Amino acid sequence: WKGYLSAQCSEIRSSGGNILSNDRLVYSFSGGPYTPFSAQADGFGRICEVPKNEFAVDLQLALSLQNSDAPGLYTAVVTFEYRSVNNNAVVIVQLDIEILISEWAEVSITPNPVSLFNLGLPDLEVHGQAQVEVTSLVDWELQISCSADFSSGTAVILPNQIQFSTDQVNWKPLTAGPQWSLVWSGTGNMTLTLYFKMGSFLPFEAGLYTGLIALRAVPGPG
Repeated sequence: WKGYLSAQCSEIRSSGGNILSNDRLVYSFSGGPYTPFSAQADGFGRICEVPKNEFAVDLQLALSLQNSDAPGLYTAVVTFEYRSVNNNAVVIVQLDIEILISEWAEVSITPNPVSLFNLGLPDLEVHGQAQVEVTSLVDWELQISCSADFSSGTAVILPNQIQFSTDQVNWKPLTAGPQWSLVWSGTGNMTLTLYFKMGSFLPFEAGLYTGLIALRAVPGPG
């Protein structure tokens, strides 16, 4: 019989208890624009008119992501309802959906730890470098901070006595936590070289100095 196909979506819930509104799940019918499912728990949104005899529906589903969405495995149930206009008969089919949301961005640095050393006289500076890889779904800003002084056990080097750069031309001093400094901004995936240097080593006591430098990616203005 001729009728109408409608659908509704349950709450989108993760095993950790995080909930996404069901209107975040959108659908496209036969290549048309994406439409959100009804936000009403008992509301069915009409998808299309169904002629009599056999009928196939090409329905594409997508989730509208936000930077604040917690990672995890989310589940939802989409309920399809066919209702005949002739005798008001109803056929209901349910579709279980699993949605995996991963971290929106990841940052890795190689090598880890990074070593800074003197290249030999007459150069008195201390140098080092590392490759930083950012993997992201959205625009991002890469930031750097130093969580503590660099210590040899008997002497320290302050964070601002070490500088960083991505081009070996423009240098910035490291900032001590909780302050962060901008390294680079970009979109999607990127690998960049991060250079470090310190002025003359002569004022410092000889020894192996260790410390912690943190890198993080935060959502960019886009």
